Amino acid sequence: MGFKIRKIIYSPSPTNHNDIILTGVNIDKNAIFCYSLIKVTKIKTYFKKQTKAKKMNESRPSAAQAYEMAHEDKGAIESTTKAVGAQLHEDWRKTRLNEDGSYEPRVKATNDQEWISQHGGKTEVDIANTSFDDLPADWKAENAAAGEVVATELVILQRNGVEITPEVVEEISSKVHDKWLERNTWAKDGDLDVPYADLPEDEKAKDRDQVMIGLAHISGKI
Repeated sequence: MGFKIRKIIYSPSPTNHNDIILTGVNIDKNAIFCYSLIKVTKIKTYFKKQTKAKKMNESRPSAAQAYEMAHEDKGAIESTTKAVGAQLHEDWRKTRLNEDGSYEPRVKATNDQEWISQHGGKTEVDIANTSFDDLPADWKAENAAAGEVVATELVILQRNGVEITPEVVEEISSKVHDKWLERNTWAKDGDLDVPYADLPEDEKAKDRDQVMIGLAHISGKI
């Protein structure tokens, strides 16, 4: 039967983190061995945490760098949002293109008071014969919202150094669909109110195309 431990002092050696200084009176050798193992493990864990924290601090950007990065990301999201929205509008206009180069009219009412004021009090706009930049805000809204979802996802992934694989494109496309359902409550309980994975391929392609437009813009292709 061993003796009760009366006093143990432990301290990491300045040259070897595995060294333990123990002092005691009438200490059971097995108790010292077990106690040493426990303390060595704790000290190793401590220094691992310290090393990890140091690396994190070294890799963490300064306040000025963080501000600059946020500013860059905000600008990238805004420009990509606009690019996606504009391209979606142009793709839709192409479906109404006539042989003479004009577009089959599509007149819609607008509640955008600023646009109405700038256009002599007109409350209707031919969206098919109007560029995205010149549309009233309420007729930009849906394409702009779709573009913002794509832009935000792509810019964040780019910032984090994530490779955009076909699988990642599908993940973003799924988010595009989910956000579309959130905005368009009229689609609830309809054919499109299903998870992205359950959509027909032609509907998946619409969401996927938005992601590819965003990728093309970020890579400088459009």
